[in-house]
Amino acid sequence: MNAKNFLRTLVGVALVLAVSACSASSAPSATSTPAPRYELTPYQARTKTPSPARITPATPTPLPSSTPTPQTHVVVKGQDMFGIALYYGVSLEALQTANPTVNPSFLSIGTALIIPGEGRPTPTVANPIPTPLPVQALDPNCLPSLEGGLWCFVAVTNPGDGRLESLSARLRLASPGGETHEVEAYSPLNLLESGGQMPLAAYFSGPLPQEFQITAEILTALPVPVEDSRYLPARLEGMVFEVASGGLSAEVSGEILVEGETQAQTVWVALTAYDAAGQVVGLRRWENEQPLLVGERLAFVAQVYSLGPAITRVEALVEARP
Repeated sequence: MNAKNFLRTLVGVALVLAVSACSASSAPSATSTPAPRYELTPYQARTKTPSPARITPATPTPLPSSTPTPQTHVVVKGQDMFGIALYYGVSLEALQTANPTVNPSFLSIGTALIIPGEGRPTPTVANPIPTPLPVQALDPNCLPSLEGGLWCFVAVTNPGDGRLESLSARLRLASPGGETHEVEAYSPLNLLESGGQMPLAAYFSGPLPQEFQITAEILTALPVPVEDSRYLPARLEGMVFEVASGGLSAEVSGEILVEGETQAQTVWVALTAYDAAGQVVGLRRWENEQPLLVGERLAFVAQVYSLGPAITRVEALVEARP
């Protein structure tokens, strides 16, 4: 084959291959479908914990006012609901309504009472704060306890013609270095008859300063209405006491008689021990365990102890309530 014929043969083969390729690419597939068209949008990755921008308002938004927290009062020795109501300037009915599960005739020490309203409202002409009546109080007599604290007694006398209740005082301990401590002193009974004397007791926990001075301030001494029926006429008869050897204790005995037309559910006897100088050195409250019927005599025997000096005499007060 000459060169001219060989060139013709190569051109023919190239044409055949080109035609075959065009036929294969243009022939539709029996199973293929037209591919859908998509438009791509920019993608931004999110952080796992986005940090929000801090926005400071131009004018601060006022916070809603908080609801007043109910005030509570924990009952201590010698208190009743009537005296507590007077102390906080609320009515007895309002105090009982706020504490429907509390029996006012059996008010236990440690009971937490809800004081309705604000308690101790701002004094106004229509709603004045009860003013403590004048009482005569002696200087505190304080005696150390075995725990390193200090027991203090303040003897108060009712000089008026009417009866008083809910007596309390504030005792303040001050040292030359400026250290101060305050505690409240309470009476062993609710009631103090006209002309009667009863000690208020308070305790300062230790440790105490080496040098200090203690003063007392009467907080409450509230009048008992003449027509009030919360207290029953009661008296103590045949009381005798016997001081033990050394004078650190005394045994007291006697009989309690309740008068009137209602039996007494509660009968208390307050025993106060005095030393030779007339200072209060011991205090004890005796409580009966059973109701006392009208006209029935209740015998009692109790011990009272001194915190220091020897006991020379013992006095007793009785209180009865329906």
